[in-house]
Amino acid sequence: MISYRDAILLLKNEGCSEKVIQHCIEVSRASEEIAERLQRRGYDVDIELVRIGGLLHDIGRGTTHGIMHADAGSRRATELGLDEKTNRYYKEPYWCRYP
Repeated sequence: MISYRDAILLLKNEGCSEKVIQHCIEVSRASEEIAERLQRRGYDVDIELVRIGGLLHDIGRGTTHGIMHADAGSRRATELGLDEKTNRYYKEPYWCRYP
């Protein structure tokens, strides 16, 4: 899995603005906090996966700020050979993951 530092560099290299990168860092932190709480309650949670997934969830914003940024991010992640486990964070838009 890509490291946290390399994920931030990737966001920069993909053309994400500092505002988008800061948003991704905040999402990653919040996601990690929630994952840790769930883990303490006995849930099997891969905290590093959640942390990196939260960080890279908007990687497609380097290409577009439209509704299709999830699709753009998924395509780019596949091209880059990123871990398939993290790909689901940008492969499926958030409205598809929750009932």
